[in-house]
Amino acid sequence: MTPRFRLALDLATVLARWFLGIVFIYMGLEKAMDPVTFLKLVRQYEFLKNPLILNTIASTLPWFEVFCGLMLLAGVAVRGAAMNLIAMLVPFSLLVLRRALAIAATQGTPFCAIKFDCGCGNGEVLATS
Repeated sequence: MTPRFRLALDLATVLARWFLGIVFIYMGLEKAMDPVTFLKLVRQYEFLKNPLILNTIASTLPWFEVFCGLMLLAGVAVRGAAMNLIAMLVPFSLLVLRRALAIAATQGTPFCAIKFDCGCGNGEVLATS
């Protein structure tokens, strides 16, 4: 690997890390500023019934996203922050898929036309995006 290519690769890696850090900070703050709305969105997934656990998730998860985003942005414990974010994203993605399939089945809507607020912080989005 040439030094020039290595430098370009390192720069691309840092820029990607910064971009992801900013995205998670923004999305976490969007949810943290309105925890009641986020709690309502979490409840729609119907994967937990215990109100204490649901409230704990709605109040702590956004701040944990912000924390991990700050860690990525600062370059501190990058692998640990990335692993924690992956550990949150994979189950969440499966829950979104499950909910989208349930909406498609109950409404008879084609899967590519399913649109709902998944709780990411972006409002309503298509399930396929």
